Amino acid sequence: MTEKHSRLASLLSQMDIPDGRRSLEALQEPQHLRWLSRNMFIRNSNHPSFHEANTLLRELLRQTK
Repeated sequence: MTEKHSRLASLLSQMDIPDGRRSLEALQEPQHLRWLSRNMFIRNSNHPSFHEANTLLRELLRQTK
């Protein structure tokens, strides 16, 4: 687990995201990262930490390829 995973989990804990999608274990799996990339903005686009979380998410997705 990297510092980016931990930071993203911390940010997601403050957002309206299902628990199973924001756990540290889930953030290790590419399918959960892809789900977040498609769905995180739906209820959280106005969240103050959205842009930071989205940036971290994109970086983690790039690392899985």
